[in-house]
Amino acid sequence: MDLRRLLCPVLVFLFLLSLPLSAQVVGAVAGQNINMVSGTVWPAGDPFLQRQDEPSMAVSNRNPEHLLAGANDYRTVDIANPGATDYRGDAWLGVFTSIDGGDSWKSTPLPGYPQDSSAAGKASPLYLNYNVATDPTVRAGTDGTIYYSGLAFNRGSKTGSAVFVSTFQDLNNKGNGNGAFEQQGGSGNSASKGNPGNPFLYLNTVIVDITSNQFVDKPWIAVDIPRPGRTATCNVNGQSFSSGYVYLFYTFFNGSQKNPIAKINVSVSANCGASWSKPQTISQSSQ
Repeated sequence: MDLRRLLCPVLVFLFLLSLPLSAQVVGAVAGQNINMVSGTVWPAGDPFLQRQDEPSMAVSNRNPEHLLAGANDYRTVDIANPGATDYRGDAWLGVFTSIDGGDSWKSTPLPGYPQDSSAAGKASPLYLNYNVATDPTVRAGTDGTIYYSGLAFNRGSKTGSAVFVSTFQDLNNKGNGNGAFEQQGGSGNSASKGNPGNPFLYLNTVIVDITSNQFVDKPWIAVDIPRPGRTATCNVNGQSFSSGYVYLFYTFFNGSQKNPIAKINVSVSANCGASWSKPQTISQSSQ
């Protein structure tokens, strides 16, 4: 046996072990963890230090320092729900924004939650119609648009669900955010006044599909770029621009426990989330 051939890889391995860690690690180094929920003052803070989970995040195409994220947010669990028969609170969805690449964050529940007193919240089709919202997916589109999908429902075995999409736009015109986001048409919308504020403008929430007593699971969004024959013309916040189509996928269960039937539906928006096509089934199976 040639000992030189045997020792060679061993010596190379020992040499690599002797190198300092900085020489072995190539690429980005993770920074410190940042809490995306700041403070305990309701609703921008979490007064009862509840949990948040299942996050999803998008980076604005207008400014890579501008981030918008969503998560299941339990800060509303201990806040009385005026629309519930027993006045108990429940989970909702949170909106988290950063204008400094994630070094600091502002957050608040997605407009339309049961305790919402804002004009934008009361105008949402979710307001007082649903007590719970979950399963966020956040994706960025063109011209600063950001799409936020989720599910809304009421507790109970046969209450049904709503699949919805909320649309935001990064105006990229603020340098010092003082809130979670602006609200179109509300007192917080200072986009044309130059007042300091958060650059993210909340545009609307549109319900894409409603079920009567079936279970719907995790919606997902895909945003395309403008393509020949599939280019959307969008009118957002007084501006017109071209965009790709936006696709919403979700699983729809319409069978029974003994014979569950699952199908995947898709709905398409050709106007930046202002409206959505009638859902179509693209896959279906049964057991």
